[in-house]
Amino acid sequence: MRSFDLEQRARDRCVVGRDSIEIAKRRRPIVALAHSLRVADQLTLEWGVYPTTIPVAESVDALIDTALVVARDYAGLSSGALVVLTAGRRAGTPGATNLIMVREIP
Repeated sequence: MRSFDLEQRARDRCVVGRDSIEIAKRRRPIVALAHSLRVADQLTLEWGVYPTTIPVAESVDALIDTALVVARDYAGLSSGALVVLTAGRRAGTPGATNLIMVREIP
């Protein structure tokens, strides 16, 4: 799949952490998933960011699976919709995103 095809199809985004602020600046709606209610509350101040909380996962795979299910339920995404998922291990550190993937909502 070519990158421009992917961009057209991946209109829904599921973001974990501070990446949501940077992506929302480009005026795309963002579902931001945070482990902390305080962080989720702060993200409500950003344009186009719709935050909610998720539990801390024991592994990256569990984080991805949980994020997809929570985003589906919270934002009303349909099964089969493509989303772009980003995350990073060092919160608050610019350039710390170490996970970017396109996934299908289960």
